[in-house]
Amino acid sequence: MTARTRLETFDRQIQLMHGQLAELCEQASQTSIQQPSRLPLVFRNLGIASEKLQVVAEGLCQQNEKLLKENEELATARQAANAERRQYRELLEFASDGYLETTSEGVIQSANRAAAAILAIPQQSLVGKRLFSLVQETESWTFRSQVLHTDWTEPVRVWQIRLRAGNGRVFNASLTATAICNPLGQPGDLRWLVRDVTSWHDRQAPAIQEPEAEEQLAQTYHKGEAIPIKPQMVWQVKQGLVKLTTLASKGEEILVGFAGPGMPFGSDLTYLPIYQAIALSDSVQLVSMSQSEIDASPEASRRFASQMKQRLQQAEALLAISGQIRVSERLQHLLIWLKREVGVPVAEGTRLSVRLTHEDLASACCTTRVTITRVLAKLQKQGKVSLDAKRHIILKAGNF
Repeated sequence: MTARTRLETFDRQIQLMHGQLAELCEQASQTSIQQPSRLPLVFRNLGIASEKLQVVAEGLCQQNEKLLKENEELATARQAANAERRQYRELLEFASDGYLETTSEGVIQSANRAAAAILAIPQQSLVGKRLFSLVQETESWTFRSQVLHTDWTEPVRVWQIRLRAGNGRVFNASLTATAICNPLGQPGDLRWLVRDVTSWHDRQAPAIQEPEAEEQLAQTYHKGEAIPIKPQMVWQVKQGLVKLTTLASKGEEILVGFAGPGMPFGSDLTYLPIYQAIALSDSVQLVSMSQSEIDASPEASRRFASQMKQRLQQAEALLAISGQIRVSERLQHLLIWLKREVGVPVAEGTRLSVRLTHEDLASACCTTRVTITRVLAKLQKQGKVSLDAKRHIILKAGNF
């Protein structure tokens, strides 16, 4: 029972006592005239009512004393918790290892001095940045997808990855992550331990540069250009995003996936008789590798297997989306998936970093462009989505 409830109860009891006393006084005044022999009974009842009132008052005093004691204990516990929190923050602030706190989508919420020094970015400037934007472009897409798709059944996850510091230096880093669960046991924010694992000798060398031979092999395609699919050759995306499609029997285009930085695609990686690749970004850079080169390098084979796992997860997600019965449900599930894959936080919600036409969305949802236009218009009218100046879709916060 709260203090307010106890006071209300006491007030009702006092009012009841006042009523009883008034009645007894009235009886006493009448009795003194009509029946003098009843006066002792009236005064006895008055004494009983007074004793009850005293008991209630004593009980309330005891409850108030207990409440004051509980408040004092709570204040002491709060002060201790605040002191521990300050000590914890101070320890993290001056720790030798870098420490970051991010949202589940990788937005940095806090960083200690060591993290700012390792990344060569001021602490305040780190807050609000996306962790994925600090990863080397060739690994960013894969790392981002792995983090967003992690179910966190294991308490700690470790990644060996290359980060790009604010001064342009690229270095090998070890990222150790753990998820903070909410009261329901669901993973929420993430805590990261950041270590520069570059050897001392390598740190004295100039900033890591991409191999010159690889730069010569890189080929650039612009948005909307078709990328040739060569037999026995595998493309790997260095920069940008590629749309992968096939054709149905009646000539309709069907989306089968996206390939981002670090991801491979090619004719040897599919059983589809017709396989098309279209540059979806303004500038897409690709490197070609032969299957024999991949087989000859254990490191390349390991990376290739990891990247193909990501492509498999992506294909399963698109398959599940196409299995939804209603077109509106397909589109909403697709937008949720795109939010996770290519979404960038903005003030209004999440902006899809790639401009997708209604035709692109229709092919992914196995429907017509006209239907997608109608469903999108309905979502816009409901205030769930909007378009920016460059016609990129913005998913409003709280709706997806």
